[in-house]
Parts: sequence; structure tokens; C-alpha cells
Amino acid sequence: MDPTENIPERSKLWLDQKNHVVISGKFFDPVTKIFFIFLMIFTFVIFWPIIYKLNFEAVFYTPFIPLLINAFGILNVSKQITVSLIYLASFIASVGGVYLLVRYLTRRQSTAIFAGLIYIIWPIPIFILLFLTGRVFESGLVSPASFLSIIYGEVDYFFALALLPYAGLFYLNYLKYARKIDLLSTVILCLLIFLANQSQSLSLILVLSIITLTEIFLGQFRLKIKRAILLIVISLGLASFWYIPIAIASPTAIFTSHVVANLKLLFPLPAIVGILSLIISFAFFAKRQDRQAIFLSFLLLIIFLSLVSDWLLHGRSYVAHPNRLIPNMIMFGSVVLASAATAILDKVNLAGRVNFEKWSLLKKIIGSIFFGIISFAVLSITAVILTPIGISLVTGERGIWTKIRMQMINERAEAIANSKSNFELVIPEINLNYWLIGAGLTLFFILLLGWLFLKKNGPDSNNQAISE
Repeated sequence: MDPTENIPERSKLWLDQKNHVVISGKFFDPVTKIFFIFLMIFTFVIFWPIIYKLNFEAVFYTPFIPLLINAFGILNVSKQITVSLIYLASFIASVGGVYLLVRYLTRRQSTAIFAGLIYIIWPIPIFILLFLTGRVFESGLVSPASFLSIIYGEVDYFFALALLPYAGLFYLNYLKYARKIDLLSTVILCLLIFLANQSQSLSLILVLSIITLTEIFLGQFRLKIKRAILLIVISLGLASFWYIPIAIASPTAIFTSHVVANLKLLFPLPAIVGILSLIISFAFFAKRQDRQAIFLSFLLLIIFLSLVSDWLLHGRSYVAHPNRLIPNMIMFGSVVLASAATAILDKVNLAGRVNFEKWSLLKKIIGSIFFGIISFAVLSITAVILTPIGISLVTGERGIWTKIRMQMINERAEAIANSKSNFELVIPEINLNYWLIGAGLTLFFILLLGWLFLKKNGPDSNNQAISE
């Protein structure tokens, strides 16, 4: 008797019962390129009429955004216009980044399109209600500027958030294949995030850690850990010129930070839950490449949601600015919702019914754009219908939206009060020798990165492709 006849049918718990429809096995195919451009143009058309009217206020504690403002100032572009352009560029780049990251992880157009559209759908009903009815003013949402700053962050935070999906994408590719171009691309993106916003830098470390976890679940533990450590060390080393002098001048600051001060709150129950979650996650993930996207996004959503919820419900903050985790929560929540929407399409086998794979390239491009527009319309209508219910639940004197908005307003007011002018870079008064030490370390890591990049065998002696 054939031994395979005795193998029981696998339970639906393993999620293998749905019909997998892969639109294209390639990642950056012509359809992806065209839709990526379309999505960015689409984002510009929707949000530029709103963003260019906003009056931004910000104080910076990292140098990259002020550097951009001064660079545009040489061209006689005002600071307000420059910040508006940076904010809009962040919007466009972040939407495209979410789309490309999900496209890379799933190799599916439907999930990637849903993720990009859901990510930009959050403010749409608010803007419709603002400009058509004015009802939102009565509910405490105040203005588009206030709403965007909460949903997507201040200009420096949003800029760093926009780079996060691209950093994750190149980092994934580097862990898999150890290509030098992926190492260089990831290091540059990480460096820009470190120099754009401190809060988002912590989120970057968290995201890279979870990505590393999902990759080592797929195999080759020691090799991928080695690559991860190399990349993180070089990225942090290149930012030494800014962070090392501050660390030397205030060596005890790290021990009095929110993160360290609240570590005790992680024990015992959160730690036990975390360990059990990892065990269950490993059993679910089961070295399945096709489950990486949902595992990665769901785990990050749970982490960011837990941190924000703990602050809102119990007043405990593991980080200095817990309200700034909301944009990250929305980004990865969009991926989770996109995966759920795709699962519904799989049940009805929509892509299989229209036989999408056999369409010509032109028809695929037109079909993807049409699918995106229809999806956006459906999502927008749904959001507008549900928004009044959501507003009634989160607003009011004691609503969570009021707490989040007041936290943001107080932070901005405190920063403006402690600075000399709007858009000022706050530079700590530190001994010149400390700055020289930081600059020297940055120069060392530049040379190290150059040596690794020019090294004949690449940055990894075991530079071999890992099959997907």
C-alpha cells in the first residue's frame, strides 16, 4: 500500500486551502514599474492641493532635514515651501515604498496594490468631511495639518518613515543574497533615517530586528546574523559624527531613558507572553516563504499597537514619544488589512476567473491601474461611511484622539519655546574634541564600507545566493 495514502489531510489552520494566485513571479517587472509610477502620481494629485496650503512648524534635533532646507534656501526657496515639498515627497515615497515592499514579499500585485491604497486611505474621509461639511471641526480633529501630523508624523518623522519600507526591502535582499549593492543601499537608507529623526531610528532597529527574525526562521542562522550585525554596526558607525559626541557628553542619558526605565514593566507577564508568541509564530511560520509578509507585518503591528495602547490606557510609555509610533502602526496595519482583503479575493478566485496571467503586457498594465482605481473608490466610500462612527468613538474631551492630539501639540509647543526660531536645528553645546572623535569614527566606517564594497569576494566570505 502507498504510504502516502495514510497521511491525513492537513487542517485549514495551516491556511493552505485558499487558492494562491500569483500575478507575476518576477518582482520588478514592467507592470510593477508602471503601477509604481502611477501610484506616486496618484498620491501627488490627491494630496498636493491640501499640503501646499498647510503652515508647518517644527524644530529639529537631527541634521538632515535642516540641511535640505538650507540647500533649497540657496536657490531662494522659502522654508515653508521647502518643508511642504519634503512632506509631499515623503507622502509619495512612503506609498510607493509600502507597495514595493509588499510586492517583494508576496510577489502578488493584488496584495501590494491594496497595501498602498489602504495606507493612503486614512485621511481621505477626514478631508472630504472637512471640506464638504465642516463637521470634523466640531469633533476635535481641528485641521488637515493636525490630522496629517498624527497619522503620518511631523516632517522629519514622516521623511524617515518614508524611507523605512525601502530600507526593509534592500535589507531583506541583502540577508538573502549578500549582494554588495544591497549592503550599500541599506546602509545609506539607514544612515538617512538616523540623521532625519531619532524616534524613527528606534523604530528602524525594531523593524530590522523583526525582519532578521523572519529570515533566520527560513534557515542559515549564523550567516544571516553575521550579515545583520555587520550592516547595523556600519550604519550606526557612519552616524557617529552626530551621536557619539552626544553620548560622550551625557554618558548616563541612556540609563535614564524611557526604554531603560520601563524595562521592569516587561516582566514577568509581557516577557512570558512574548516568548510564547515567538514559539507559536515559529510554528505558524514553519519556514514558509509565502507566509513571511503576513508574519512580518502582523508581528510589527502587534508590537506598535501594544506600545501605543499601553500608553493610551495605562499612561505607561516605553519610548519618549509614544504618539509617534502611530504612523508605524498604520503602515504595517495597512499590510495586514491588505492581506485580509487579498484572502477574500482568493476565496472568490477573481484573478483566476479573469485569467490575468494570459493577458498581454499592455492589458496587464491597464488592468492593474483600473483595479487600483476601482479599489481606491471602494475603500474611500467604505471609509467615508464608517468615519462618523470612528469619530464618535475616539473624540470628545476624554477621547483617545484628544489625548494624542494634545500630546503632539504640547511637544511642538515645548520644542518651539526652547528654540530660537521655526525650523531651527538644535545643536548641543559639546566640547569640540568630542565632535572630532565622532567625525574620526565616521571616517573610519566610511573607509571600512569602501573596503568591504571594493573587496573582491564582497562583504561576506560565504557570499552565496539563498533560494527563495
